[in-house]
Amino acid sequence: MKTQKNLTRESVETDLNFAGFVCVNTPLKKDSVSALKTLRESNHHLVMITGDHVLTAAFVAIKTFILNKNKKVLVIDYESDNNFDVTILDYKEDTEEQLKLDSRGVIDLLSQYQSIAITGPALEYFEKKTNQINKIVKFTSVFARTSPQQKEMIINILKIEGFTTLMCGDGTNDVGALKHAHVGIALLTGTDKKATKKEVKKVVHAPIPEGASAMERAQIQRQQKLDEMMAKMQTDMDEIPIVKLGDASIASPFTSKLANVQSVCHIIRQGRCTLVTTLMMFKILALNAIVLAYSNSV
Repeated sequence: MKTQKNLTRESVETDLNFAGFVCVNTPLKKDSVSALKTLRESNHHLVMITGDHVLTAAFVAIKTFILNKNKKVLVIDYESDNNFDVTILDYKEDTEEQLKLDSRGVIDLLSQYQSIAITGPALEYFEKKTNQINKIVKFTSVFARTSPQQKEMIINILKIEGFTTLMCGDGTNDVGALKHAHVGIALLTGTDKKATKKEVKKVVHAPIPEGASAMERAQIQRQQKLDEMMAKMQTDMDEIPIVKLGDASIASPFTSKLANVQSVCHIIRQGRCTLVTTLMMFKILALNAIVLAYSNSV
């Protein structure tokens, strides 16, 4: 008796009656596209690790500057018994070429293409059957149909190859990769609203009695300021998203309230500013020590 898990696609897609097409479109966020474009222009190595279909992932990677749209894309998928389905996509000419290769043939093709996408099953084969997994991961820009364990493995291999890794994710599947990356940024889902001007709850104060002394007036004014501060704090707390068990922020050192990758640019800029400031402080301390030593010697 076959269960749903053991059914093959061929057996399910038989004796069907065509009823129509269903088009599903998830538009890309403009903030995310601009952030990834900024990272690409600053010569960062961009990698997509997703559980979606490899062709979907490759198309999105083209739109988000992870893959070069002017270069041919090499898509690698594992079939069975050391047989790989290799597709060479040319989005500029809108053409594709299908190849059947073994693992050695796939390895030989890697050096000929700059835009490479690979599936989880193909990645698993290279991990277990060959010693070329590090080379595969180093040259690949899109990983599709990957498991949580494979996401973690990809991050660890990139670290071994000398990359400084920054992982950005929003789900439980990303926890392992976020924890092992040099920098992990968790995105809280359901909070993708742009920051707006905060409307602080207005506090209505009772008028100060006319016959009150100066000390009483000062005490009443201090209480009014305290009430306004409490109202502002309450407004800020209402806007903070609630972190639930299983969120990626549990294992990530950084958490963004907005569900887009714009926070990656902020983290990199803040990190570089911190580094420059720290180096400048050490230079000032060293210069002061030199001046003091020279003054004492004179």
